[in-house]
Amino acid sequence: MNGREVPHDVHASDGAARLVTHEPRPRRGLAPVLIVVPSLISASGLIFVLVAYLSNNQIVTDVFAVLGAILLFSDFFVTMAIFRFTVRNIDSRLSNIERLLSGGEEGDRKRR
Repeated sequence: MNGREVPHDVHASDGAARLVTHEPRPRRGLAPVLIVVPSLISASGLIFVLVAYLSNNQIVTDVFAVLGAILLFSDFFVTMAIFRFTVRNIDSRLSNIERLLSGGEEGDRKRR
């Protein structure tokens, strides 16, 4: 093994046992970005609302207040979408682990 390979399982084929290894999948760099996105949306919405409050121009006040409210409101939906993505990712990983751990038992049942 080259240090990066992870031993996975030992299979017997043709009377000899061989070690099956799998390279670990590279982690997606998406998780740290997903954590920051709702905070950025909330901060930009708050900035829009503050600019609307501090502005003397009626058009700027109206436009920035609406945009700020929309951004603050959409923060909830972005957070829920990220939560849903994370839960599905964890669920798929767990199902893969369960499938790998019960693979030998299912194979025995199918042969019978």
